[in-house]
Amino acid sequence: MAETQTALRQVVLAPNPSSVSCDPAARRVALYLETIAPAYAARTVRGIASDWRLFSAWCAAQDLPALGVTPEVVARYIAALAETHAPGTIRRHMASLSHLHRAFGLSNPLESSEVRLAWRALTRQKDTRPANRRTPLRRREIEILLDGLGDTLIDRRDRALLLVARDSLARRSELARLTVADITWQAAGAGAEILIRRAKNDAAGAGRLAWLAPATRQALSAYLAAGRLAEGALFRRVIAGERLGEGLRPQAIARRFKLLARRAGIDAEMISAHSTRIGMTLDLVGDGQSLVAVQLAGGWQSPAMPALYARQLLPELGAVARYYGQLAQ
Repeated sequence: MAETQTALRQVVLAPNPSSVSCDPAARRVALYLETIAPAYAARTVRGIASDWRLFSAWCAAQDLPALGVTPEVVARYIAALAETHAPGTIRRHMASLSHLHRAFGLSNPLESSEVRLAWRALTRQKDTRPANRRTPLRRREIEILLDGLGDTLIDRRDRALLLVARDSLARRSELARLTVADITWQAAGAGAEILIRRAKNDAAGAGRLAWLAPATRQALSAYLAAGRLAEGALFRRVIAGERLGEGLRPQAIARRFKLLARRAGIDAEMISAHSTRIGMTLDLVGDGQSLVAVQLAGGWQSPAMPALYARQLLPELGAVARYYGQLAQ
């Protein structure tokens, strides 16, 4: 906790103690973020802190207070960010400012018609599609990756990791937290279940169960047997190609997926640890599964994100694609 508080002070109070650190608003925000840190994901708190630091620096340059600002100030800030930031990033900044104003019981300028109009004007002028859209790993790509794996310990681990990531639609942080005890084996020849204990949108830690296909169960069994693994972290580093070490970190999972993609001749630039999650979403929607069913399978709070991913499928599911598909039959 002490390390988290120190990091937040460094971000919020800025590097120059003689200036911003004496700002009462900055100290107020730093104290608030320290207070909420145990209740939110660390990444969320750091994001709010970073967004606040940028906004407060801009306000200081304009000789304006950063808390209790008017809608006109926020509209100007949006215009300033639009010169160098993508709409998605600006949207995140707006959410952070809105959060802080609500937290301190201040009038929320983000709810004003002036700010809404400024945002609408921005989205009409700029392409709001994500510039760094992640590349999905769909069934055909997963099969290519699996074909390149052998029977070494690290290959067995990677095979199990890819298949569990796909079947469970787990985020990289969820994959990194999995343990051997989270697996529930079903009858021989059947699949398995795995418990996703906590997600970034599951503050209460209720968790969710994900079903694993028989092929995934088989890959998991082979990996556990080869690594003589009976407890603790499920996916681990492989040391000298012979033994398992500590659990994989989320960033290591992302790097591994990129490496496997490059080896298979797949463009890995936009491959991430969430590429399996996105790819399975597209495959499920393409198979005719409802967005609500996909939402539950992936642990989303609403069908909105699966629907956003599914927009990539509109051409192949549309009327023109169906027309030519029928002609080919």
